Amino acid sequence: MPTTPLTNLPAITATYIGGADADELNGAGIAPDGTLIVAGVLPGYSPPGADLITLPGATSGAVVRLSAAGSGVLSVLRFGSIVRDLEINTAGHLIVCGDGGIARLSADAATVVWSASPGNVARCAVGADGTAAALTDKTVSVYDVYGALIFSWTVDGTAANDLAIDSAREQVIVGGYTQISSNLQLPWMRAYAYNGALRWRSYDFAAAPGFGADSRIERLTLGMDDNLYVAGSINGGVGASVFSRDPQDLSIPLGARLVRHDPYSDSTNTGSVKIGWFGRFNPADGSLTLAQALLTRRVSDNRGNSVTIRAIAADARGQVFLAGDAACCIKNRDQQRVAGIEVGPYEIGEGYVAVISADFQQRLLWTTYAGPDRPGGSSAARALAVRDRQVLTVAKLNLNQTKPRSLITINAMQPVPGGPAGAEGYLILWRAP
Repeated sequence: MPTTPLTNLPAITATYIGGADADELNGAGIAPDGTLIVAGVLPGYSPPGADLITLPGATSGAVVRLSAAGSGVLSVLRFGSIVRDLEINTAGHLIVCGDGGIARLSADAATVVWSASPGNVARCAVGADGTAAALTDKTVSVYDVYGALIFSWTVDGTAANDLAIDSAREQVIVGGYTQISSNLQLPWMRAYAYNGALRWRSYDFAAAPGFGADSRIERLTLGMDDNLYVAGSINGGVGASVFSRDPQDLSIPLGARLVRHDPYSDSTNTGSVKIGWFGRFNPADGSLTLAQALLTRRVSDNRGNSVTIRAIAADARGQVFLAGDAACCIKNRDQQRVAGIEVGPYEIGEGYVAVISADFQQRLLWTTYAGPDRPGGSSAARALAVRDRQVLTVAKLNLNQTKPRSLITINAMQPVPGGPAGAEGYLILWRAP
């Protein structure tokens, strides 16, 4: 672990991926053999030399397998019209989902092992034992390793945003938010047995007097250290949010469990802007171990500014990996480099990646990938995966003909976008600190 934050992202590969039409990447995974899997919407994408497999009824949805270095595409599998999520467990079980339902694919992403049609799936997960789950609106469907439906149920709340499987305890953990009143959203997180029975709940408060900041659980995952990691959002400062309190007792402040180590983890001097929040939990009972805010600071007046966390992961050491998009400006933004290349000018909505130390006391890395000579606004990172100290991040760059944008490329198999307008997929493979 570095003793001071890195200012140079150790990128191995950074490349666009897509064709002439509008593209997007929504899922990322690293297989046990080191090959890379990304997925999203890639209409007409058929790179030379890659195997092309089209499932019945599939159109623009794509699961793309690349070499371990990201230097070439090995295959493209068509799945529905959009793939929204994917996950690979330590054994190599590959689960994908989207409007084509949910499916387990072979390790080489070329054939379907099993599939199911619970509807238009927004998120999916796979446990260490191969149990899989799909989230369709607010309906959770759980499947055994052979694809047989174990149980399906609908959760309470205004929205369910994500889910994870804790197969060691045979439970599914789901998170989202509830519109408590016309001007307040409160987060919730619950663990359910595979038969839908409630195990525990966190932040599932019916009311929160004195806490007026809208707060949501956005993403959750089981880390490689077997802890539960959760990313949320707050419309305002942490002190006005239930995220400043014990998740199971609103009367208890977090105290030292809420780690503040610099102005970018402390939401003082912040107005009503959307900031990020993340935490480590015990999956056995939903208790919180550590938490922290993530926000940017405006150069003009040092006021807190917006950060969205769209993906979260953790390695076996407990280091936390975050990805998303941000307004001006991340800490020491203009000092950042990607494989030695200086980042480009700022534009709102630029994507970022960040790494937090296991004790939450240090931000080891935080950089955009905009540039090198143009801004990279509207380039949110949408998914990331970690395995053996390799990190794969995927993003969607919205192109703008009146305001040219670009992202840094390194050893790129596709150094320029495939089309002049719409959107383009982007991936960056890098080494963890």
